[in-house]
Amino acid sequence: MLPLLAIGCGSDNKADLAALISAANRSFESAFQAQNAGAVAALYTSSGQLLPPGAQPVTGTANIQAFWQAVMGMGIRSVRLTTNELLERLDIGGPRHWLGAG
Repeated sequence: MLPLLAIGCGSDNKADLAALISAANRSFESAFQAQNAGAVAALYTSSGQLLPPGAQPVTGTANIQAFWQAVMGMGIRSVRLTTNELLERLDIGGPRHWLGAG
């Protein structure tokens, strides 16, 4: 999977944002390793979507939780999230937006 994260952020400090994303990545990994699909799903915003490759987007906390529960049910015990790049998007209205690609 190649996750893409869009974040609205008032901060101009890319390093601060990278640290926040890294902390969120570790939270996701810990919840997954604990096989807690509910905790993984709780890391998504209420309007968040999961974009699995080759499939339709998964929307809504209950559906996201079911997706990750099914993945865990396949015997996958851990994941590693890495953010390789942060790109600033100035063409999106509102607060400053960053895109993180892993």
